[in-house]
Amino acid sequence: ATHKDQLASLLKEKNEAVSQQDSLSKDNAIFEELVEGLQMEVGARYDFGFQFAIEQLKIVFPDLDEAKL
Repeated sequence: ATHKDQLASLLKEKNEAVSQQDSLSKDNAIFEELVEGLQMEVGARYDFGFQFAIEQLKIVFPDLDEAKL
């Protein structure tokens, strides 16, 4: 292959790599957003579960001082 052909081939490879990098960057941003949303949901469920447990304790121990937990 001539020097010109090699240069054209390398340029094509570079362009494909840049395109793939852009695509992967977009995918990464989507996944990061998804992870953040899931972390928020897990936190909310944990909080809900904890509040539910406290409500159950209040039924069994009506004089429970929540501040001491």
